[in-house]
Amino acid sequence: MDASRAATGKIPIGATTAIEHLLPASGLKYRLVHRVAGLGSLGRARFAAILDWNGGRIAVEAKGVFASSSDWVLDCSGPLEHLYPTIVDRAVRSPDPLVQLYGNWLVRRLSPDCLRVEIHHLPANADWLRLFRAMGWEIANIHLGTPNLKKQISLHLQALGRKWLDSAAREMGEKVKEDYKIWCHDGSGG
Repeated sequence: MDASRAATGKIPIGATTAIEHLLPASGLKYRLVHRVAGLGSLGRARFAAILDWNGGRIAVEAKGVFASSSDWVLDCSGPLEHLYPTIVDRAVRSPDPLVQLYGNWLVRRLSPDCLRVEIHHLPANADWLRLFRAMGWEIANIHLGTPNLKKQISLHLQALGRKWLDSAAREMGEKVKEDYKIWCHDGSGG
């Protein structure tokens, strides 16, 4: 993170306010950087404050949050709702007190000396099953937070059998390949 370029230009006041809200004390001096991470947040403004505090390094990130695109698809009237706090509050796991929605910014503590896990950098003998199980476990924790549906969700998953996800992923991969061929063939893909 120390190698990240300094944030320049007009920094949204909401981003710095959100970051300062999560700092361990007020008035701390920090270096603000632009941050790029993950594919799900491409195009979203992302900033991180990096600082030393009580003999250790701290990083706090603020990422712009948008309402669900399903609101636009369904042509919902009225103000768009951020569902993130509701989803996180209902998840079946211990909540992280250092992850908060502050205005239109998701703010969280990061480890300043850690990097994102890039699959192509993992060793050939990586325990893929363990990694994917952990990812699936977290997704399940979110879905099990749906009020009054935990039992129905569990029963539904049990009825699907053990290989349902593998089969569904393979089928989805084939559908994406078919769509890509059509996209390339009709001229829109170059």
